[in-house]
Amino acid sequence: MLKRTSITVLGICLLTDLSTYGASLTREEGKGLISLTYYYYNSNTYYDNNRNKIKTPRFHKNELNLYLEYGIKDDLMFTFQSAIDYLNQSGNSSFGINDFELGLQKRVYYRNDSVVSIKGTAIFPGFYNKNEKPYISLGKFGAEISLLEGLYKDKFYIDNQIGYRKYQNNINFFRDVLMIGIKPVNNFEYIALFDFWYGLNGKPEGRFTVNPKQRFLQMYNIFRYKLGETSIVAGFSMNLYSENTGSGNHIFLGVWREF
Repeated sequence: MLKRTSITVLGICLLTDLSTYGASLTREEGKGLISLTYYYYNSNTYYDNNRNKIKTPRFHKNELNLYLEYGIKDDLMFTFQSAIDYLNQSGNSSFGINDFELGLQKRVYYRNDSVVSIKGTAIFPGFYNKNEKPYISLGKFGAEISLLEGLYKDKFYIDNQIGYRKYQNNINFFRDVLMIGIKPVNNFEYIALFDFWYGLNGKPEGRFTVNPKQRFLQMYNIFRYKLGETSIVAGFSMNLYSENTGSGNHIFLGVWREF
């Protein structure tokens, strides 16, 4: 029987509205996970609509991200995610609570070492000054539907989530997150995560935070050490492709607690 593996991505997307992608498995009824993760990002280069690399004043982002999973039933899980953000560029700064994302994930196939789930997510604007620059997020209501598939073995797993996200004003994204996890020794886990966003329409807005035409591929290197029900997680990202977004990388450190 498969057991739920704590490989939640915890919102590590490249300066987007931080939608959280999780694994295909759902939590058992009454069981859950809470995580708190600090992210830092900075960049002084930007790829425009033609993929020209442009020098810009250095952009900084500090974020404290909160994520929660809770098993309503063995095959139905609730998720919640938001973050406190502080952004700075060219002497301008913004501070506030990023968008709230509430999700329901339903497991529809579960056999041997494979699982399939579907997930719906509702997005609500957070609490921040919409006129402050740099912008924290789009500041719009949205929704996402996605399909999750996972293959789990004793020492490794592969998990993929493909989704379609829509915001107000006809802003749409195609998304895909691929995770490959390796467990070489007890209590230690390495996760290679590939995060892909593709803006389907809208005008480029020339900003580092989420914009309607952003297209990028990031790779995250995630290292997890488990101490009972608590895990320490750290890592960094690498920019593989960017269009209408920055070219910098993340570093992050977090704590996960299962209950």
